[in-house]
Amino acid sequence: MIKKILICFAILLCCNLYAETSDRNRIDDYKEEKISIDLDTSIAQGIYSKNGFNQYTIAPSIGLSCTALKTYTFSIAQSFQFELLDVDKEFKELTDDKSFLARVGSLFLGFDAYVKRDDLRFNLGTHASIPFLTILKKEVQDRGIISFYSRFSFIQDPATVGVKLSYAFSPPIGTQKDWIPCVIRVGGDVAFVLNAHISLFIESELTWNSGVLTEGRYVAGQSFFTEGIAFGVSYGTEDWSLIPTLSLDYSDREWSPSFELKLNRVLYRDRS
Repeated sequence: MIKKILICFAILLCCNLYAETSDRNRIDDYKEEKISIDLDTSIAQGIYSKNGFNQYTIAPSIGLSCTALKTYTFSIAQSFQFELLDVDKEFKELTDDKSFLARVGSLFLGFDAYVKRDDLRFNLGTHASIPFLTILKKEVQDRGIISFYSRFSFIQDPATVGVKLSYAFSPPIGTQKDWIPCVIRVGGDVAFVLNAHISLFIESELTWNSGVLTEGRYVAGQSFFTEGIAFGVSYGTEDWSLIPTLSLDYSDREWSPSFELKLNRVLYRDRS
């Protein structure tokens, strides 16, 4: 994993040779504003394949975020889930007859606080993913997630270097009897601003999942680690941005690729 990260860092450093220089810090250098409201849209595509079980997922989402004084951000978003299953014949008896599923996904709620001092930035936040179909319907067993995260970053135009740490748990919802008490993520990220509109970034992450706790007991050996790396490009202006991201997760000797495309647009801004 370390070798993969170093290779990606080397690619970004090469890209940085073509970055335009500036006499001022262009990163996070916007005019002060009392409040802004943004439209947040995204579509994510994922592939999971193991032992003859193939799952293809498309998950679009739409939401709003409101930022006050460039410090506090409240977010809400609704996702939708489309899944296509392709299972080898010898495993057909282990699955139901549904090869295509379409349903409403989880509702996302978030609160983030952002503090800056000179070239330093510090983020704190809490997020919740609420699977309403799990609460209302017994046959749907999506898990809810509550997470707390922090990120510390250093900015020196044209680069940003950050580290992050988060804790999450998945409480029992609806008819669920089991839950996941601990998911810890540690990671880092680097971004380079190439010009006034384009920037490149890379993120790496290591996740430890405690596994499911059932009736106060663990199943031996069920905890696991996941390594993740993501590479993306951001293109936009002060009013909108388009961000495609390619991610690779590695766990249990299996790679799971995914692609996400985000579009953010400012709907309202008060600078009075």
